[in-house]
Amino acid sequence: MRLSIAETLVGGPYECELVVVVDVFRAWASAYAALDAGAKEVLLARDAEQALALRGDHPDWILVGERDGRMPAGFDFPNSPTIMLQQNLAARTVVLATDAGTPAVHAVENAKRVLLGSFIGAAAVVDVLENSPAPEVLLLAPGDRGEVRSLEDTMCAMFLKNAVEGYPNSYEALRKYLRNLPSASVFFDSARADAPEQDFDFCTDLDRFDFALDAVPDGQGVFRVERRCDAANAPQGGAA
Repeated sequence: MRLSIAETLVGGPYECELVVVVDVFRAWASAYAALDAGAKEVLLARDAEQALALRGDHPDWILVGERDGRMPAGFDFPNSPTIMLQQNLAARTVVLATDAGTPAVHAVENAKRVLLGSFIGAAAVVDVLENSPAPEVLLLAPGDRGEVRSLEDTMCAMFLKNAVEGYPNSYEALRKYLRNLPSASVFFDSARADAPEQDFDFCTDLDRFDFALDAVPDGQGVFRVERRCDAANAPQGGAA
C-alpha cells in the first residue's frame, strides 16, 4: 500500500480509491459527539447553503456547523463536540456543514471509500488502512477553508501514515504542540462560548472512540456518516 498526504484542496481534484479526509478541529469530533448523543444519523453538507436548503424540506433536522469559524445564521448549534454532547439528539437527524471538513468530503466524491480521520478515532482508522486491499491511499488534510495549510490536520495525517508504516509516534509531545497552535487559541478564548476549552480536550483525546467513521454518498447530494461496519472489526460504540 502506498500512502500519500495532500494539504489543502488547491491541488485537486484528487483521485484515489480510498481517501481519509482529516479534520482535527472540530468537524469529525462534532460528528462523533452527535452520534454519541443519540443522533439517528449525521449528514455532511457541502456548505451552509446546502444545509439550509435541506432544512427547508425537513424542518425537524438539526443544523450544526460553522462558516469562517462561527455558527451560520439559521443554524441550531456551532461546530462543537462539547455542545453536541450536552444535547438530547435521540432519533434526530443532524446535518453538519463546516469550513473545510465537509467540503473536502464532497471534493473526493468519486473515491470508492471515504474515511473521516482524526486523533479521536486514529487506531480504528489505522486498522481499516492496514486491512484494506487498496493499493493507494490518500490522506487529505484540507486545512483552513481548504486553501491554507493546517498544521493540526497535517500532523494527524502524518501520525496516521507513521502508524500504518510502522514508524514511531510520540503523541504526548504532539498534543503539547497542538495546544500552542494559533488555530487552537479559539478554545482558550473566554469570549468564545461556541468553542469551549473542553473541545480541545475532546479533539485531542487519542482513540477516544474505538470505531472509524465512513462518509457514504446517499445519492441525493449529501454524505451520510456511518460507523465502520467491516465484519473483521465491527464497531463497539461509545467512548473509550
